Amino acid sequence: ASVEEKISFNSNITGLKSYITHTMGGRWWPVLPPSKDFKGRPYNCSSHHYFWPLYHSTCSLHLALKYHALFPLTRAVPILSKSSAIGLIMATGVVNTSMSSDLNVYLSNDGGFVWHEVMIEPHFYAFGDHGGIIVAVKQKNFTKEVLYSVDEGETWTAHPFYHEELRVYGILTEPGEKTMIFSIFGSHKTKHSWIIIKLNMTHIFNKNCTQDDYKDWSPSSNGLRSCLLGRKTVYERRLAHVQCFNGRYYEREVS
Repeated sequence: ASVEEKISFNSNITGLKSYITHTMGGRWWPVLPPSKDFKGRPYNCSSHHYFWPLYHSTCSLHLALKYHALFPLTRAVPILSKSSAIGLIMATGVVNTSMSSDLNVYLSNDGGFVWHEVMIEPHFYAFGDHGGIIVAVKQKNFTKEVLYSVDEGETWTAHPFYHEELRVYGILTEPGEKTMIFSIFGSHKTKHSWIIIKLNMTHIFNKNCTQDDYKDWSPSSNGLRSCLLGRKTVYERRLAHVQCFNGRYYEREVS
């Protein structure tokens, strides 16, 4: 899926909206919002139903792509999508009639068809182990903990990464997102002094994945379309609730 921001060039933030395409730009639709927020409360969106693309509502999900360029103080993280973490898309945004400053974090595990609100307030985030783990850290506040999820964002666990609170400026892993090793870039709380912390999360899993730990998945498997752009592609994906390690040399089967 691709996401585009349509920008009104004025100081009014309400001119910023997001649209999504599953047809390489042939048609664009508003991004389908989650049915509930992070605390399980339903969003107040009238005419709210989920038969994409026949979607009509007073609000939709608006995702930050170039938002941070227009409003630098927000430091909004761009949309995260990697070929090694097939189907996963993570983004900062808001459910509203248009973009606003009340940003939270949203995740889709089916290529952008359905979204879930997974964190309150902006965070930095990164994929590891071919999408088998997601690591996030608070963006605005001082912190000494990371959050990680091994079930595609359904649940999150806090894990300390340093003995004192830091101002974090980013979290990275090596290109390809194949490892469980992350680098956190931050600064001390009392004065600006750069510090880089290497975070090794390999202890999270106690076994390697076997063939029984995978499933076949297709971005058209929700039943709304039998194929996309004239073809149906099936990817091998680790089952979301299996606690196992893909490993650096895992090769995803694609048919």
